[in-house]
Amino acid sequence: MALRFSKYQAAGNDFVILEAEDFEKIDAKRLCDRHFGIGADGILVNFKPADPQNDAKMVIVNSDGTTAEMCGNGLRCFAAYLASERGMTANPLKIETGNGTLDVKLEDREGRLYIQASLGKSRILFGTQKIVIKERELSITGISMGNPHVVVFVKSNDIDKHLMASRLRFDNPLGYEANAEIVSDINQTEKSADVIVCERGVGFTLGCGTGGAAVMRSLSLNGFAHKNEAWRLNFPGGTIEYVIAENDEILIGGIPEKCFEGIYEPQ
Repeated sequence: MALRFSKYQAAGNDFVILEAEDFEKIDAKRLCDRHFGIGADGILVNFKPADPQNDAKMVIVNSDGTTAEMCGNGLRCFAAYLASERGMTANPLKIETGNGTLDVKLEDREGRLYIQASLGKSRILFGTQKIVIKERELSITGISMGNPHVVVFVKSNDIDKHLMASRLRFDNPLGYEANAEIVSDINQTEKSADVIVCERGVGFTLGCGTGGAAVMRSLSLNGFAHKNEAWRLNFPGGTIEYVIAENDEILIGGIPEKCFEGIYEPQ
């Protein structure tokens, strides 16, 4: 049976967006496969919200078929889809997620849709601990943004960043699979840093919205970032803007883009 879909990306983090009536029809692994399917980091499904005062409910399915509690770039793409293709005009949009109901603001910037979303407040899973990887002692912090993250700061010339991220996704103080962020090139003057992400249920991705939020909380805990400062985190797929608000909620901002739409016929 044919599935109508739209595909969006934010900082290279790409998603197939479907309506709820097609949820039971999907084979996530096949659909997200970049050779035999549409190709995506995950699937976003638009459900009717449980609370009629909210605008939509977002369900996230990873490319391996598991579900995720939260996805920051996915939230921005989902909001763009609701506004551009479902005709929703509320601003902010109130979207139910696995991390509660979150507000998403929309702003026209020279004809392009800039979206700033609240990712809610972070929660410390464990304070900074020391770990040893390849005979080097590193500091690691565990942060929840509704989904689990482990964040490590390294030197900019460290050649083993991908190895570290891949290992820490599974082998970390939490004792279970988590999203792993490796942070380098921290610049307090320009308020920027570089981030590599290995995502739970996906693997290496070009960007991760909640991963960047976890990095922001770690930067704050280590005295680099402060409230109401606008930071730019550089991922392989592009730059994402973040602010830790006065109430400790972490805001993510940027311009998601629609890649294409179509009809997918499962084989």
